Amino acid sequence: MKRREPAKSPGALLCICAFSAFVFLSSCVTTHSSSGVFDRDLFIGTIIAEKQFGNFIDAQAMSVDAFGNIYVVDRSAPGVFKFDQHGDSIRAVVAFGKEHDQFDGPVDIDASLTNAVAVADRNNHRIEIYSKDLIWQASISGHEAGSKIRFGYPLEVHAGQAGNYFIIDGENKRALSLQPSSGSQQVITTSGSESGAGMNPVSLAIGDNEFVTIADANSRSLVVFNNAYLPQAGARYPDAGGSKLSSSENFLYAFDPAAGAIRIFDAASLNYRGSLALPREANHPVAFYVHKGDCYILTKEKVIVCSKN
Repeated sequence: MKRREPAKSPGALLCICAFSAFVFLSSCVTTHSSSGVFDRDLFIGTIIAEKQFGNFIDAQAMSVDAFGNIYVVDRSAPGVFKFDQHGDSIRAVVAFGKEHDQFDGPVDIDASLTNAVAVADRNNHRIEIYSKDLIWQASISGHEAGSKIRFGYPLEVHAGQAGNYFIIDGENKRALSLQPSSGSQQVITTSGSESGAGMNPVSLAIGDNEFVTIADANSRSLVVFNNAYLPQAGARYPDAGGSKLSSSENFLYAFDPAAGAIRIFDAASLNYRGSLALPREANHPVAFYVHKGDCYILTKEKVIVCSKN
């Protein structure tokens, strides 16, 4: 894969954000609401671009494994790309089609599990499971005849520690927890309806306690569900329909490309902690990711490794 990479700045490979300490210190200048309501941005810092790598066509999502390796899905390639922690290319699986090692509009990826990488292969209505070396392992089909697992056009995928997968079912506008081993699924919704009626989830994040936070476009809010998938907390969030969620440690990050902002919330209570502004280098941003103190911005064309000012 042909790569473009600017000159490396001193110390760029470290790029430690120290987000936990930053959010703790900034809490003295932010206002909180016991009802978990977001009203407007209170900017408490700016993200600084330290290093860039990648040469993508239409990147959609990224993830980082336990060893610091970085995975990116490119919808138009279409395929999955793996880089080491320095941004050097390791492996890519790129091909159009419906066979294994082929994709049709991949839109999301999760490498958080120790030995597996999950890819939302949107137009093939499936979740593809790969090893860390991007060797195909299994498929979870949403359109398989006779299966109890039913979904289409998956928009996001997140792996759970218990062997389940959380997805956004784009075809039916609902959030699901899938158990491939038992061939079962459960709808995550405030209404309790199997159809998922009442919600239009556009993004979700999984916390360290495996609570699920959903950005709901219908109610224009963020909703936290506990391990029994019952609503635990909520916050009014007018930009829910255009946000991309991620979670790290005890914080939830709501990335709003249109506003050029990363909004930080307490993961459990959804109390608003403040917003960070994007760097000007982040043209066509699509996702924000924090992993063990390091932060990344994914644009359609590249990965930007960042620090905070």
